[in-house]
Amino acid sequence: MGASLTSAETLSLGYTEGKNYTGAPMGIGLGDNMWIDMAIKIPGSTIRTLAGAQITGVNGSCTSIADVETFHIWLRQDLEGENLAEFTLVPNQLNNVKKGINKLKFKTPWEIPADFEGDLYIGFGYKYSSGNARGLAVSTNPIPGGFYMLRADSLWYDYSHLGSACIEAIVEGENLPKINPQLSRIDLPEFYIKTREEYPPTFVIHNFGTETLASIDVTAQFDGCEAITQQVAVDTESGMMKTFTLSFNPQDAPINATNATFTIAPTTGEDADTENNSLAGTFTTAPQEYQHRVLSEEFTTEMCGSCPAITKWTHEELQKEEFKDIIMVCHHAGYKTDFLTTAWDSEYTKLYGGGTFAPGFAADRAILSQNDIVFFPTPNETLTDWWKVRLAEPALVSVDLKVTQSENAENEIVVEVWGEKCIETIAENPSVTVWLIEDGIPAVEQASGGKDYVHNHVNRAVQSENYWGEPVTFEGDKYNYSCTFTLDEGWVKENMYVVAFIGENGSNYKQHFVRNANRVKLTDQIDAVERIEADKEVISTEYFDITGQRVINPDKGIYIIRKSYSDGSVDTQKSIIRHNR
Repeated sequence: MGASLTSAETLSLGYTEGKNYTGAPMGIGLGDNMWIDMAIKIPGSTIRTLAGAQITGVNGSCTSIADVETFHIWLRQDLEGENLAEFTLVPNQLNNVKKGINKLKFKTPWEIPADFEGDLYIGFGYKYSSGNARGLAVSTNPIPGGFYMLRADSLWYDYSHLGSACIEAIVEGENLPKINPQLSRIDLPEFYIKTREEYPPTFVIHNFGTETLASIDVTAQFDGCEAITQQVAVDTESGMMKTFTLSFNPQDAPINATNATFTIAPTTGEDADTENNSLAGTFTTAPQEYQHRVLSEEFTTEMCGSCPAITKWTHEELQKEEFKDIIMVCHHAGYKTDFLTTAWDSEYTKLYGGGTFAPGFAADRAILSQNDIVFFPTPNETLTDWWKVRLAEPALVSVDLKVTQSENAENEIVVEVWGEKCIETIAENPSVTVWLIEDGIPAVEQASGGKDYVHNHVNRAVQSENYWGEPVTFEGDKYNYSCTFTLDEGWVKENMYVVAFIGENGSNYKQHFVRNANRVKLTDQIDAVERIEADKEVISTEYFDITGQRVINPDKGIYIIRKSYSDGSVDTQKSIIRHNR
């Protein structure tokens, strides 16, 4: 392969820079005397650059050594295959293991053959005597091939999407490659908006050469575009990794699905392995975007003593200009129930994906990390940081709202939702959800709330029994939807809002993301309509069914009502007639 060679003695192969991570211990056993193993995968092309050298041992990290009887390290070409090299250690006073990094060596190092085929798996694990064990260290930086685990059911699982196992193999030899950068991961933004004129992927590289990598060239090839190359200084030492973001402008990319391939190369010197330099991905190109309003949901109850403090802090943050497009809604569920809890509040706890807690927050029902949609903000700024991330995401569908007084009853309102999209698909199962929200509700007995505590952003009503939204149909790029609400006499109309959002009605808790939202004050909308109509006379009222056919004597059902006024204006709205006229 034309590798550049050096007389350096050692090289480490791993994805966590030889560090120990204690924040996310892994390895839950379900019985006694079980092996709990982790492994990482190093590409075969990288291993072949080391032909003639020896892997002398494996460093592995532990967060706990309680009830551990035996440790072992191994090398394999397949996770369930035979060991190419192995070493087993039974800890004792003379030969012990510790919390943190343990450096274990093979009694007989494995010499890397020149004709090595496939990839190499590097393993580290333990056998415990009783109970459950969570003793293996994992970083929170996901790398493909960076984290496999053998569970107590004797099956291997690929958890590389969660992080990287704290494992590294130690290579010794006289002819190790000087230069060998690996493009380990690319994080592609879901959308490229042509009017923004920038597309910023994030790159993660590892240096599997013995010399410090000073700089690299990054080439991007997008559908319909000429190749774009940028040079970036990385200054990455041997065995270390580098994360960086670059901005591209693929103006000629086609609308909707766009393919991209990214390739790295050292700016100077000869690369020992060019097979690990490229990764590809797909994103969506859109011609424009709409104003993005982020739906932020809070799970809280009067039983939650830790909720008032963060609620007060959140209220102060919402007054800031930078968060004017955050729409807050509270569900009274997550930790017991109270007088404000409804059936849909409890239904929405499915967003937790498991156990519940309060206070819990979500933003656009997007996945924050490790499959979490609802999270406990520690510190508080975790929430506002997530708001900022979501606000920066483009909205590719618009949400407009109008509220009018129903003609059928004084306590009934009609909500119309409409808008348009600028890409072919915004969701597999697009849906619209409409809520009524109320502020200023006096608490009954809020834990840690004090005598003057009030509940704000309370979810009072949803438009149908389908709490996850009603299907929305696009005609071309536009959609229209309407629904009615009956107002409870105990609600304070002046303190109420209508919230609507367009999103996904998926089959599991991870598939309810929100694409855009909007909010209007209830009385502002109704009063505005009443003021306009008071200044002009209705000349005629016509009714049409949903196919557009005129109806002379409408029965119960959904109709399009067109009113003509004395000033020449015409108003058209969709409404439900609940009785014979």
